[in-house]
Amino acid sequence: IKASSHTKIKKQKNIFNTIKVAVIGGIGQAKGADIILKLVDLTRTKNLPIEWIIIGSFSPRNKLKTYPEKLLKIHGKYHYKDLPNIINEYDPSLIFYPGPKPENYCYTLSEAMPSGVPFLVNPHGAVAERVIENKAGWTFEDINNVDEILKQIIFITSSENKNSYDASSSNCLNYDGLTELENMLGKLTKIYSNISTNYQYSSTQFTNQRALDSFKQNRPVSNYEDSHLPE
Repeated sequence: IKASSHTKIKKQKNIFNTIKVAVIGGIGQAKGADIILKLVDLTRTKNLPIEWIIIGSFSPRNKLKTYPEKLLKIHGKYHYKDLPNIINEYDPSLIFYPGPKPENYCYTLSEAMPSGVPFLVNPHGAVAERVIENKAGWTFEDINNVDEILKQIIFITSSENKNSYDASSSNCLNYDGLTELENMLGKLTKIYSNISTNYQYSSTQFTNQRALDSFKQNRPVSNYEDSHLPE
């Protein structure tokens, strides 16, 4: 879902007194750290009513020390089971994924979506696909155009866009992670089942349950632990 951002910022009436934008996860250069710094700098230069929140690690961290807490808050590392409470504590208006390159499934997205906070994400890769499929937010067009991204953030949280914002928030709250995982595993099962190999274990049956067991072993999420998928 793309939101127009061409209306001048000063004429926007916002839903929030202060727009809180949360960035979640380990943020380094590959995940858009440089973009975040540019966005925070421009927010300060334009004196916009936006507060940035880093929930997770950030590298290089020393560059964050130059910003006042009113502009940028750093939570630091967290355990994924604590994320819902952390999001509730900071009460962000929007969750932003700045990654300049397409990403894969993204567990953090699954963990954050039930909070009910809509997303603004890179238009490429699985993160964008999942946000669009779940109608959970918006995509930006150009990661290098920080001015347009800020305008889009202002528009998304404006009174003019309230109906769309509320709908995205509701879709996040109603997010069913297990159903989405089942659908994803079903697609993977079909792909791998169509692969013909000469390996000695090629006769081993690939099933949804095997994939789910592998998923639980690598990323135990309570919602999935007692779940059973059809063979």
